[in-house]
Amino acid sequence: MDEKTVYSHHIFLMPFKLKNNVLWSKSFQNDLKSKGFKYEKFLLKDESAYSEYNYFYDFAAKVLFNDYDESADKKLVYVYKYNEIEKLGSYCIQISKGNSENELFSLPLEKILFMIYPEIGIGVLSIHMNNYAYSNPNDILKINDFGRRIYPQFLPLDAVKGSFLANKIYFKNMPEVIEDFEDFISVKDINTKNFSNFKIPKHFKIILPESILKSIDLSVDDRMFTICWTGVDKENSVFDELFEYDECTKEYTYANSDFWHKYLFVDGKGSTCQSYNMMHGLLNKHTYDRWVKFKTLYGITRYSFVVFGERNGFYEGVILNHVKTMYFKMVLLSLIYRSAYLKFSEEITNISNNLDSSKTVSKNLEDLFSKYLKFINNYYFKEVTAQEQGIDIFDKILEANRVKENIRELEGDFKDLFDYVNITIDDRRNELVKILTVVAMLGIPISAILAFFGINDVKTSNYLEFLIIDFNLEGFAHMLVLLSITGSLIIAIFAIKILFSKK
Repeated sequence: MDEKTVYSHHIFLMPFKLKNNVLWSKSFQNDLKSKGFKYEKFLLKDESAYSEYNYFYDFAAKVLFNDYDESADKKLVYVYKYNEIEKLGSYCIQISKGNSENELFSLPLEKILFMIYPEIGIGVLSIHMNNYAYSNPNDILKINDFGRRIYPQFLPLDAVKGSFLANKIYFKNMPEVIEDFEDFISVKDINTKNFSNFKIPKHFKIILPESILKSIDLSVDDRMFTICWTGVDKENSVFDELFEYDECTKEYTYANSDFWHKYLFVDGKGSTCQSYNMMHGLLNKHTYDRWVKFKTLYGITRYSFVVFGERNGFYEGVILNHVKTMYFKMVLLSLIYRSAYLKFSEEITNISNNLDSSKTVSKNLEDLFSKYLKFINNYYFKEVTAQEQGIDIFDKILEANRVKENIRELEGDFKDLFDYVNITIDDRRNELVKILTVVAMLGIPISAILAFFGINDVKTSNYLEFLIIDFNLEGFAHMLVLLSITGSLIIAIFAIKILFSKK
């Protein structure tokens, strides 16, 4: 067996958000470096880098490449690469077969990236690995399904491990002590631990510093997003299941393929759809088959981007590189959008829940909307490349993740909240005006009564002396007039300020 033959390439992506308005800081960067990550500028050092760089529009490149705009005061993205990959070796997935037997998949790591987008408080950790040993497509299904899990979906633990949760996940070159591999046993302490404490698996805690672990919340459930490229020989039986054309139905056989459904929807042990009608609709919706005659299929769902094709020089050389670079970055953008949507939705909900109690609702809403505008202007793009296939694929990625619908929903939420806040402010302003009007109306009879005491008979030049020396009933009345006028002026100034204030 040629160990250089790549049967499949796998990328697991874990998007997250900085919680509680934590800001990206120098201390975080230093902590990452202490764990083995290195910040590297993007350089046009080879043909692959040039192709990747030239593929995207300039405005998208600012979000995708380190130091694209070196003159910028604030970077839109920081990308860190794990610089000690040999210390980890391989990504190992041990699967329980029952009867105390285990099945082991060991995939050499290619790279690990930590990407942070500080202006919106979103980040993504990605693990890239190659499969040189497992040519059976069913093994690749297991690698994807069991390798992407980061915590149990349900309990009891034995039941979920029998379905799709690995028995153990670890980095091969790390000593097998309890801190260095994840067997998910800690979930049994659910009654004594905070749930968020074990949402991030132990093998990730080896490479991520404690300061970052305490400052992030996951933007996914128990599954990381999965990117997978698979190349098979044309003699493989799965080809008949995918690429044959039925003249009667005018469809390719992939539209009814159980294997393609499992590969596309990352089902390791069996298809989770047992309806032919539903499966047919899902496969047609989520498959991009522009190159089906060339024995190549693309599949896109909200948690997977997969490519399956015949092994040849072009497929192994060009398409695999596209998956590692251009398509990887398109998926990154979609995860940023999805994470940002969840983050903004949560913060809008927090503001909505404190409308009656908080005195700073308007300010908080303005600050949040300012962040949202930065996200829309700097990160959110409906198109990122001029390449026709790239446009098609990015559209399908956005559609699968409901990005455009989510953005419209956010805009509606902001509008509703602003309308409510403005109505509340208007109501409070109207109440204040009513109070001031009553005060002013009370001043009219008071002024009339005071005028009865003959204030107009006092000479202006002797007024102060009159008030001080001749402090009789009439002088006291004039003093009240002065106070009334002064108070009215103060109230009037305050009322004008309230009425014309933007708040």
